[in-house]
Amino acid sequence: MDDANAAHEAFIMLLLLHEAGIRAFIRTVVHRAEDVDEVMQAVGLVAWRKFDSLTDREGFGRWACVIARYETLRFLRTRARDRFVLDTDLAAGRARAIVPPTARGFTVVTRGVAYEDVGTEFGLSVDGATGASQMHVFDGQVNLRRGDVEGPLLRRAFAGDSVGFRDGQVVEVPEMEMDPGAFPSPGTIGHQRWASRRTERLADPGLLAWFPFERGDNPSLLVNAVREHGLLDGRIVGAHWATGRWPGKQALWFDRDSDFVEIEIPGEHAELTVAVWLKVDRFEREFSAILNSNGAEEGGYHLQMNRHGLPRGGLLGVERPNQRWVGHPVPTGK
Repeated sequence: MDDANAAHEAFIMLLLLHEAGIRAFIRTVVHRAEDVDEVMQAVGLVAWRKFDSLTDREGFGRWACVIARYETLRFLRTRARDRFVLDTDLAAGRARAIVPPTARGFTVVTRGVAYEDVGTEFGLSVDGATGASQMHVFDGQVNLRRGDVEGPLLRRAFAGDSVGFRDGQVVEVPEMEMDPGAFPSPGTIGHQRWASRRTERLADPGLLAWFPFERGDNPSLLVNAVREHGLLDGRIVGAHWATGRWPGKQALWFDRDSDFVEIEIPGEHAELTVAVWLKVDRFEREFSAILNSNGAEEGGYHLQMNRHGLPRGGLLGVERPNQRWVGHPVPTGK
């Protein structure tokens, strides 16, 4: 056996002999089993590179623990720099977490157990009286750790799994116990919020018209939900019905410059406030109309966007300096 092989064999024997003590030293700072493994691997690599400098092989354990100390600190610095870690507590109630890849490691701490995201979407409920918790994984993976984010791993749960924690133990949650409506999606919440604000808007006595973009019996009409002021439904030309911002919500798709909705606002008004909710796919022309008066009569209203998405509003017949850019550029795709 040559000197290199003999040295490597001696190193392996010493590392195996002292591995338990080195791991115990690492665990005083790093608690997760997978993190201990990572640091231990780094210790082995560094120790082998420096093995030739070790003069007292009987002191291998102490020497390796010095290396482990520095590698543990290096690991903690790297994790703090490169890994986004966010913890929050849930003492009672329900929560739905939709976690992007950049937030891997996001953890919800409940009584006795921490639910650690590994790039996923999950729903969690906690009983405020008993502290018992239930969790359903909608997508990805969630790790259950005893106590807090640094606690030992109890269970890995994957998409479709429903697990709970009660009386100090991880338990399986039968599917029948999970309420599908307990964890509404952001789309469902958005639609519910929109529906609640609809009632508030319709209660405004100054509201002339509100078009909620809900398809009626006649698909060629854009229904005006305000019926008190005599403003009729809009006439849809070219545009066609499509899926809106949220599940269950409808919208109109204007894809050509000949697509529009014609509405008539009777009477004369000293002031007029217009609010528009839209999603822009692209800007192809110098100006894109949002709400414009027909013809070119003095006092006619117009609201447009330029090719950079910047809104502009004004009245026909008014000096151009008084035609004002309003607001911030409208982004596409949102």
